[in-house]
Amino acid sequence: MIATQHQALAMRAAGDLTSARRLLADAIVAARPAYGEDHQDVLATGHLLARLHREADDPAAARRVLEEAYAAGERRRGDGDPLMLALSFDLAGVAE
Repeated sequence: MIATQHQALAMRAAGDLTSARRLLADAIVAARPAYGEDHQDVLATGHLLARLHREADDPAAARRVLEEAYAAGERRRGDGDPLMLALSFDLAGVAE
């Protein structure tokens, strides 16, 4: 998942935000059965995907991804978990 995140960031840097978003979305779908929806890397990839949705001026998609990631993470992780805090912070920003 980390390699996929780096590849998506390289695509974004090259100006291909659409492909970067698609790559991350596909990676999340593929990783969930193997790792579980609340795995650290799956949640972090969702967090990055939401950021790219925001950059693409698609706040509704960003909010959906953040809500899904937060719901998946809150089952196992506490509110003090750094990733959960980041998801919560970005979700509040998108909701605003």
